[in-house]
Amino acid sequence: MKKLVLLIICLLSLAQAQIGQPVESLELAMDAYKPLKTVMGYFAGKDFRFELEERGGVLYKVSGKGPLDETNIPLASDLIGYATGYGESMAGPVKTFFEERIAELAGQGATPLGVEQYILTVDVSGEEAPYTLDFSLELSEVDTALFPQGTHTLGPDDAKHVIREFSDFQCPYCARFVNTAYEGIKEELLARGDVRFEFHHFPLISIHPNAFPAAEATECVVAANTPEAFWLYHDSLFARQQAWQGLSDASSYFVRLAEDIGLSSEGMESCLAERSMADVVQAAYDAGVELGIRGTPTVYVDGFKVGDYTRLENYLTLLDISEKFAQE
Repeated sequence: MKKLVLLIICLLSLAQAQIGQPVESLELAMDAYKPLKTVMGYFAGKDFRFELEERGGVLYKVSGKGPLDETNIPLASDLIGYATGYGESMAGPVKTFFEERIAELAGQGATPLGVEQYILTVDVSGEEAPYTLDFSLELSEVDTALFPQGTHTLGPDDAKHVIREFSDFQCPYCARFVNTAYEGIKEELLARGDVRFEFHHFPLISIHPNAFPAAEATECVVAANTPEAFWLYHDSLFARQQAWQGLSDASSYFVRLAEDIGLSSEGMESCLAERSMADVVQAAYDAGVELGIRGTPTVYVDGFKVGDYTRLENYLTLLDISEKFAQE
């Protein structure tokens, strides 16, 4: 896969994703274009063909090809919007992109674009408009065998489903995750008994100078206490993020924080000074880089990337999709 060169960012309203639903739901959504269904796929618009691929009895992947003229631009945009489940709130920005910026990708080969929790891969050909578009759309998915082993976990070791968060303690968006979906995950999803939650370090040292030391501090706390102490310290670091994020040397604060919340700080000062846990944090970060992670928080349900990580319903949708896809 080529390096991500463009990112389509949309303010999306809630909707149920068509991918992961019966193929008939997308057929119905596209009925206004009167597509002709054949053994070679669906034909609509002006020489535009699209295909709907199933997995586990539900829609898995959408692909299409045809000239991007005034007839096919709205067709392709609506197909992508309906396939993601976001409808016009996705189709509108995609249509604008096709109208105003598609020439930037002409001749560049297959180019993946991040579209919320989806990967839209486009291959644009032609010397001038109307360009020919060849695209595919599917959920952003990682082979679960590639994930590093979870060290900090909540829930059963043999859980059927795993939610993995790659996080940075100094990241304000990670704090937002803790203040939104994290509590719901603990209270509602872990209560099911078939879900495990994993935290993975991914400190963005280029923009958050205290993120790496904070991650080290959590490991030092665990060494001084028990594995369960990680979660109390994790919650406290995020709750007091404003207090320590700007310190020139936060080590003494990290030691005091352990004491303030009733944990042992024995050995923490030397652990931080000698950077005894630096290799542990670095290894976690390197594993995230290998997965292609670039920002935080990045959250996965099983192998599927979560788009809006603040909404618990998105986790429920992906858990349902994971169940369906596993039935193939």
